Amino acid sequence: MAPKAGKPTDQPQIPGTETPRNQRVHNAAVRYADRRDERMAASVAEKEAHVTLLEVMDKEGVDSYIYNGLEVHIDNNRKAKVKIQGRTNPAEGEE
Repeated sequence: MAPKAGKPTDQPQIPGTETPRNQRVHNAAVRYADRRDERMAASVAEKEAHVTLLEVMDKEGVDSYIYNGLEVHIDNNRKAKVKIQGRTNPAEGEE
């Protein structure tokens, strides 16, 4: 019997009774883990870029910036809202 998912076991399996490899599940799991890791790394980079943007805008003494299709606004919660003309928000289902 295969160990339950999420429950690691220290007990070695008896030769010939190992859980069989399901190549489709294995490939899909590895692909998902790779994308998850990429997203997590991108999230860290995004947060760092956001902090840098806030610092630069503070040093420049501005809370909004508009130039040639680029708009930046800092809201009351100290979050930067950035829009670039011609780009859509993938979170809204548009690409």
